[in-house]
Amino acid sequence: MQGMLLFTLTAIFPSLRPPSCTYSPCQGPTTWQFAILFMALALMTVGLGGTRFTGAAMGAAQFGDENDRDTFFSWYLVAMYISSIIGTVGIVYIQANLGWVLGFGVCSVIAAVGFVIFLLGNRYYRHPKPQENPLVDIFRQILSRAGKRKAASESSERLLCCSKVDDGAVEPQTTIECPRSQEEATTQEVKQEDELTILLRLVPLITTGIILSFYLGLQMSTSFLQALVMDLHLTPSLTIPIGSISIFLILSATLSIPLLNYLLYPLHRFLTGQHPTSLARIGFGFLITTLAMVYGALTERKRLHDLQTDAQPMSVLWLVPCFMLVGFGEALHFPGQLAFFYQEFPESFKGSGMAVSALQSGVGSYATSAGIGMIRRFLDGWMADNANESRLDKVYWLMAGVGAVNFGCFVACARLYTRKKGGKS
Repeated sequence: MQGMLLFTLTAIFPSLRPPSCTYSPCQGPTTWQFAILFMALALMTVGLGGTRFTGAAMGAAQFGDENDRDTFFSWYLVAMYISSIIGTVGIVYIQANLGWVLGFGVCSVIAAVGFVIFLLGNRYYRHPKPQENPLVDIFRQILSRAGKRKAASESSERLLCCSKVDDGAVEPQTTIECPRSQEEATTQEVKQEDELTILLRLVPLITTGIILSFYLGLQMSTSFLQALVMDLHLTPSLTIPIGSISIFLILSATLSIPLLNYLLYPLHRFLTGQHPTSLARIGFGFLITTLAMVYGALTERKRLHDLQTDAQPMSVLWLVPCFMLVGFGEALHFPGQLAFFYQEFPESFKGSGMAVSALQSGVGSYATSAGIGMIRRFLDGWMADNANESRLDKVYWLMAGVGAVNFGCFVACARLYTRKKGGKS
């Protein structure tokens, strides 16, 4: 909210932004103006990192049943997608037609209202008890594994000392906290080892999500290049801005989640007697996304073929099925990932488990930028600035190949993965 307020102030006060400019050379921002801008961006980043997926973990903690949590994650994402649609269409329209001040102002008011509603519901929430920083336990376990023999020796010596104290054989010079049993003495060490082991087992599955984010980002960039040379008319009098073509993906995901929850999942449960597991949903999402890349390759090949015989550019609506497939795949794997990580992460890492999806998306975005640079450098002509002079169909086939390999790796990792105690097989 504070970051959005700073953005609003930069739109209201001319001194907080560079002067408007029509002809070059233009006056650049001052150091003070840069500081205000970066402060606003930093506050927005910290705020989103602390609320978007941590809020999902807090919401899931209100439910005791795993199926109820799965439903919550699905509707939580529906709310996120609807807000994205409102921002992509409504807020952009306000800023473009009614001014930046009103656009940022509306965002600030919405953020303030959401904050007040959150505070009003505070007394009705279940509040988990605060715990020690889990990273401290993990760090201790790493040190313990590095010096395992020494730690085992010290533990045995401590137990022997405690035993002598209990028998009255020696008089302790200092206060010694003695466990009541050997089992209790090793409980904390086993807990730490289990947490570290669980996190290490999750790394391969997290990696497959990063690869998924990589080629999804590459698909989005490729689609924008295609849209630049395509007919953007939805109707004879209505065109869609290039920056808004991703709205079809968001719409598809928003509509697919209720379809899955209230039709396809119950049908699966009726036919098999079981609710699809989170790993199964993630896997099917990966598969659908790979099929979307295949469709994109075939569509681009047709576009390039028609370009040689038809002067009229292909309609941008040819890209819609690809976005719809990607959105349907996202409706499968995104809620599945949230549910899986919440279930499988150690208790002290529940909030961090929710943030893994953001981590995958962020690392995948950096990988996308690096991938585009490598394609342009080593695969000449595949991804030029002009899509008509490129071979984007080969880029799509590359993404389909990466997706197929990633899907195979995910299936192998999922089969080898050992669920945490209490998790569904």
